[in-house]
Amino acid sequence: RKALDAFQKALFISPDDIPATVHLCRVYMLTAQKTASVDAAPQADRDNVDLAVGFLSDLTRGIGWDVSEAWYFLAKLHRLQGRKDRERECLSFALRLSETRSVRDIGIAVGWCL
Repeated sequence: RKALDAFQKALFISPDDIPATVHLCRVYMLTAQKTASVDAAPQADRDNVDLAVGFLSDLTRGIGWDVSEAWYFLAKLHRLQGRKDRERECLSFALRLSETRSVRDIGIAVGWCL
């Protein structure tokens, strides 16, 4: 519960914070997966999965289009919704992004000399 509160506060302060959005959606996903493994997912968990899908869909259509982790978690959330075709598309895009991503950010590795 404390993690959810912290991520929600971070998004209130900075709505475009990519790590906070991704990690908040990850917490929602993990909570729904734990509940789904025990029994049928209650309505609250389905609502949280839908909310997380909305967050990540908005993120990947905007400033986070090149964040492979966002696409990966979006795929996993689509799986929880039963949307296998959309899951496959998101996983494919996440894989393409991760194949082209360097080990370190070039700005950090080389510095400001460019």
